[in-house]
Amino acid sequence: MNRTLLLLTALALVPGCYGSSTCNTAGSVTFYWRFVSASGALQSGNFNPDDPATPTVDESGCTYLGVPLTDDDTRSTTVTPSIRITVDGIVADTVGCIGSNGVPGALLPGFFGGAHTYTIDAIRAGRVVFTASGSTNAPACVNTPVDVVLQAVSPADLVVLYDYNGAPPTGCQIGGVPITHVAYEIRDAANRIADASCQSRNGTVGACLQERTLACDPVNLGFTSTIPLALGNYTMNYLELWQTLPGGSQQPIAQLCAGDPGSAFVHDGFPVLMNTTVSSGQLCPGNYPASGLVASTSPAP
Repeated sequence: MNRTLLLLTALALVPGCYGSSTCNTAGSVTFYWRFVSASGALQSGNFNPDDPATPTVDESGCTYLGVPLTDDDTRSTTVTPSIRITVDGIVADTVGCIGSNGVPGALLPGFFGGAHTYTIDAIRAGRVVFTASGSTNAPACVNTPVDVVLQAVSPADLVVLYDYNGAPPTGCQIGGVPITHVAYEIRDAANRIADASCQSRNGTVGACLQERTLACDPVNLGFTSTIPLALGNYTMNYLELWQTLPGGSQQPIAQLCAGDPGSAFVHDGFPVLMNTTVSSGQLCPGNYPASGLVASTSPAP
């Protein structure tokens, strides 16, 4: 299956014009899309449907929007955006990122000769995260294919996915121990807190007074920042996956701390992948948990 199928479908919508010197039947436009990071260093998709023979390549661009994982990972469906198509200032359609025939694109009928402006927006969780605008000539009676490269917008929600020792935790468990909640803090290039699970502290570095309830999502195995963040350089000051101990106290079972490999990252519009490793049972430096969340001195299993 490839783009040819979508074009053949388009031709079927405008019969009776070929071989005629005049044509009064509307033509159509087929938009195809892929995505590129803010720096242009990363791109996702090549305007084609995913090829099962190459599961480590996301030809459609829709599965992860660039996160470096295989395109058949179950987390893919939780971050795929919808696409809003605006033509000549009017919203023409809102569609899924991948069409019913597997192609990352959409066909719009009803075009007559002349230039038409368009804007294609990728929307995730109600916010535009990638966009592109341009114009195209769309003659009557024929289909006009248009390849569109969507650029990351700023600010944008940051989607963080987490692994444990290089693989997604199975069913929100590590070694059979359930992950009860997730704690994190993200700092910007000036070392200011940009976003965190702790919503308020007792002083600048005091104990957390109000912790955002962030349960482990067994499908997504990730989370979205509480606010849109400007694209740029950041550090994961701490990312901790917590467990409940006998008696009710809690400790981190896995973590990524500032200074660990992978803790510094670029928010470029695509989701980021963080790899946690086994915790010693101690908190990352700079994490002062809410009352009742007490780190044990014994190592996590």
